[in-house]
Amino acid sequence: MARREELADEQWAIIPPLIPEPPRREDGRCRPWKDSLEVINGVFWVLRSVARREDMPDRFPLYRTCHRRFQQWVREGVLGSVLKALAEDLRLMRSIFLLRALRRISSSASPNRTPCGNRMAHRPVFGVRPQRIC
Repeated sequence: MARREELADEQWAIIPPLIPEPPRREDGRCRPWKDSLEVINGVFWVLRSVARREDMPDRFPLYRTCHRRFQQWVREGVLGSVLKALAEDLRLMRSIFLLRALRRISSSASPNRTPCGNRMAHRPVFGVRPQRIC
């Protein structure tokens, strides 16, 4: 279960295919890489909180690990693709939420009217014009 300020499990499912596997040395000498999902969670915490490195909670990898991976992901375009995928997921979830809300409103407004007969069903909600329901 994610904390309130962290991503939901459904959002975490979007991220792993977008993050490439860290390179390994051929001779096998080096420390193992920290889990990419833990690191990206630390990166998101830093971006969200704009806190100093001393304030980073212990549940995240070291600050310099998160910073180094952040720089690498920005250079390679990985972070941009992750943020775009999360934004698209948020847009889809918002659309689904709005459609469900409009269906409830239109069905409860008048039991004898269809959703298409309700003038309110196609008005913008929160500045977003929903697609036709029927």
